[in-house]
Amino acid sequence: MKSCVVDLRREGISLAQLSRCFSLNRSTSHRWEKSPPNQTLMSLQETLLSVFEASGETYGSRRLSQAVTDLGIKIGRFKARRLMRGLEIKAKCPKAKVWRKQAVDFAENSANGQCAMMPDTIWAGDITYIPTDEDWLYLAIVIDWFSRLIVGWAVSDTPDSRLCVQALRLAIHRRKPPADVIFHSDRGSQYSQPSLSECANRSENGV
Repeated sequence: MKSCVVDLRREGISLAQLSRCFSLNRSTSHRWEKSPPNQTLMSLQETLLSVFEASGETYGSRRLSQAVTDLGIKIGRFKARRLMRGLEIKAKCPKAKVWRKQAVDFAENSANGQCAMMPDTIWAGDITYIPTDEDWLYLAIVIDWFSRLIVGWAVSDTPDSRLCVQALRLAIHRRKPPADVIFHSDRGSQYSQPSLSECANRSENGV
């Protein structure tokens, strides 16, 4: 905005008009006119804005700083965040993907109609979305039905079966459940993939 105000002032636009147009007081417009914009900073801002727009306005400060650094312009995450605030840009959370219905074979819901009478007899798995300033993150959790404690978890930027496997493996490692523990999940395709079934079936705990 500063460079725009300076350029318009050079073209003869009055301070009063600029102040009304950009909602600035006259002292700010006058100060900007007397102090020319930093060309290096302007170039960095333009690069930052170009990369941001190329990302579909989804890059936050972390990925934006990495992308600009890859272009040969070294910039830290916190500086990128500061410049983003100055440019009044903020990463948009991408729209949640719509997963196509697939003809998948789901295991019979072994936990249907049963109640957990003690810890580590029935576990439940689920995936939830976590909005951040930069992207969506996906959290897979394994909950013990009796205690309602989260016994396993994993975070990723992709909601696939690997995320669910990581959460289940952590639960098995931490709790070492008995062989007859039941693992119940929703009917999402992530929980029907062979890798998740293999993780459960090959476990010594028989989850």
